[in-house]
Amino acid sequence: MKKSLILIYLSVFFCVAVAAQENPTTTTTTTTTTAAPQPKNEKLVSKKGIYILPEQGEFALGVDATPFISYLGHVMSRNGSNSPEFNYGNGFSGGNAVYGKYMLDDNKAVRIRLGFTDSKTTNLYPVVASSLTPDPTAQQWINDEAATLNRSFYIALGLEKHRGKSRIQGVYGAELFFGASRRDINYVYGNSINNDFNRPDIGNGTGAGTYNAADQRIIEDNLNKSVFGGVRGFAGVEYFIAPKLSLGGEFGYSLMVQKFGTEDQTFEYWDGASLSVKKITNRLLDPNGSFKFIGLSTDNLSGSINVFLYF
Repeated sequence: MKKSLILIYLSVFFCVAVAAQENPTTTTTTTTTTAAPQPKNEKLVSKKGIYILPEQGEFALGVDATPFISYLGHVMSRNGSNSPEFNYGNGFSGGNAVYGKYMLDDNKAVRIRLGFTDSKTTNLYPVVASSLTPDPTAQQWINDEAATLNRSFYIALGLEKHRGKSRIQGVYGAELFFGASRRDINYVYGNSINNDFNRPDIGNGTGAGTYNAADQRIIEDNLNKSVFGGVRGFAGVEYFIAPKLSLGGEFGYSLMVQKFGTEDQTFEYWDGASLSVKKITNRLLDPNGSFKFIGLSTDNLSGSINVFLYF
């Protein structure tokens, strides 16, 4: 009996073992694949696959576009008026500006700007020529000249940031600037001073048209000499009209200090003792000049409308 039970148990155990080998237990492992995150700001490309916006490591050169746009305004306007432009009110306008940038990353750059003005205006004033035997019926006329030369320059160093996802980019930042300016007027008279004409006629408007109390007439006037510097915040836009090529403009707010120099005037006169023409220079202001605090003012430091090329 016991032998029969043992055989039955062995038979059952053997059948279970065989079934386990024929039908092994299968463990299924499910792997979840997570997609790589996409960049928030994808780079803008042209139809030819060229990146439109500036990138890290690129340089940029820019110029003030106002003279060119003003020229087109003259050409296309019936009344010859200029096109609109951004302007500012601190008295250092009217110049040309050259820009340079280096992109620290795709949205930040260091920049330098150079502005300069060099303009000359000549006014003519008719005057009767000096003559020992004048003909009242046929007077001879000549011209006195007053040539005004305006010169100024500035240099600005700053940090600029860009913001935006399309061709239109917001631009903002701050910069330090320094510059100088002066104005010179040179007078050339048609009638020279000599022994026969110690006080020859002066054209109306030249040197105020008069001699001073010492019978002297002005020949040089060096005025408005000054240096200035300060800090400036700015904000504007750049629109990329083509890959790496933008047209933009900016407004700024400046805190500036200015120091004025002396005004020197040179006169000429006839010296009867030496029978020759003498010159004398008078200094009108204190040699140390004077400080003037300009305060806050809106401006653009001659950088009204600009064109940039990145490379």
